Amino acid sequence: MICKRKTRRSNPNPTPHPPSKPRAPRVAFFVTLMKPAAPLVLYTYANCDTCGRAVKWLRTRGVAFFEKPIRETPPSPAELHAMLRHQGGALRRLFNTSGRDYRTLGLGEKLPAMSEADAVALLATNGNLVKRPFALGANFGLVGFDEAEWARAFGD
Repeated sequence: MICKRKTRRSNPNPTPHPPSKPRAPRVAFFVTLMKPAAPLVLYTYANCDTCGRAVKWLRTRGVAFFEKPIRETPPSPAELHAMLRHQGGALRRLFNTSGRDYRTLGLGEKLPAMSEADAVALLATNGNLVKRPFALGANFGLVGFDEAEWARAFGD
């Protein structure tokens, strides 16, 4: 007995499958739902106890922030203008009035007559003059560390 194998013949006229629609990756969908908030930028000075308390306060509450050294990289003019808006236009609040550079430059007498543009330019070039810690978020700006004020800003 001879067995004949049936061979599978390829279809001479295959019907093509319609092209599939490209699917959006799941990650892209997730990213559009979970837009990250603007990061908190915190300018600090390593030898400043108040800055250390502010950093500890943020870490214990699980707040993500980006820390920058204020002396080496002072806030930019745009960041200073944003902080000035959050502080109600009070220029003096942005200055470290107890600092040596503030006293040496005699800014206590000069500041009332100084224009906003000149003050911002001075702060942007000398991080020692900026009050610290200097925390700038998307919807708030804080200078100095007052625990009650920070708790209000962060919704504690």
